[in-house]
Amino acid sequence: MHNANVILTLVPTTTPLFNSVDVTSGTHLVLVGSYKPEMRDVDDDLIRRGGNILVDSKEACLKEAGEIISAGLQSDDMVELGTILGEEEGDRRTAGDVTIFKSVSRFSTCPASEHRNVSTRNLDLVFRTSHSE
Repeated sequence: MHNANVILTLVPTTTPLFNSVDVTSGTHLVLVGSYKPEMRDVDDDLIRRGGNILVDSKEACLKEAGEIISAGLQSDDMVELGTILGEEEGDRRTAGDVTIFKSVSRFSTCPASEHRNVSTRNLDLVFRTSHSE
């Protein structure tokens, strides 16, 4: 984990797959394994390190994403993917030292689904961090 630039979690589990201390600053995480309140892809500390968490749906994640619920995140701690994909230009950086996208498989019903034909230039905004100048 220490040398990973990108980590994807795809395993439904009730215990974190690894600890926050195993992930170095600058890592991008895509968390799609957990989809129930009792499930966790990662520990609370790692979620808190993410600053503003990018999500498919704030409403769904607040009800279903165990690590989001357990870490005590609120709606203001998350940004929906559709909001970023709809931006023409800009730089939306997270406040944390890692970037995190959390999905509970609501893409077809979330605001991001309106932007299926978005250019890859806009997708780059999703994973730009404060230390990649």
